[in-house]
Amino acid sequence: MPSGVILLVGVGIGQHCSWPLNADPLGGIKRGDYDMRRLTKVLGVAGGVAVAGIGWCSYTEPGRMVRSILEIERIPASAHNLECRSPFTTDVLSHCYLEIDPADFEALLTGWSFRESPRSGSSHRAGIAWPGLGDEFEIAIQYAINPPEFEHGGQITVVADASRSRVIVDLYIE
Repeated sequence: MPSGVILLVGVGIGQHCSWPLNADPLGGIKRGDYDMRRLTKVLGVAGGVAVAGIGWCSYTEPGRMVRSILEIERIPASAHNLECRSPFTTDVLSHCYLEIDPADFEALLTGWSFRESPRSGSSHRAGIAWPGLGDEFEIAIQYAINPPEFEHGGQITVVADASRSRVIVDLYIE
């Protein structure tokens, strides 16, 4: 009886079995001892990682990320050239650039009670992680909130140029 068939007979969860590792150049098969429980755990973890990865990839779609950060149902149809980055750190950091029709800008601010304040500087030099994010522009205005939901601190910031046509949305959660 071929050795592969032996593997299928009487193998249940928690039982040990022989599993072919690789073929010997002389025609024999080297065998290792694998624990089926360990294999089940490894496959479970791999499946969990795959599901989490799919979820993360759908979150990182730029339009969805902007909607999620700003807590708005939809971004205006005029929004284009969306670009987002979320560097892997111990804190939550997400930064998005978009261009929008100035008439639609206020729609971005409806999800939170932002504080408005003047701000100046280059979009590529003003934020820690903004260099290279979208086209560089001169910042003219800032909207910010420190949501109480961020138990350990954090801030949502929206900066725009004077025309309110180029925008950076920034999320920081401690």
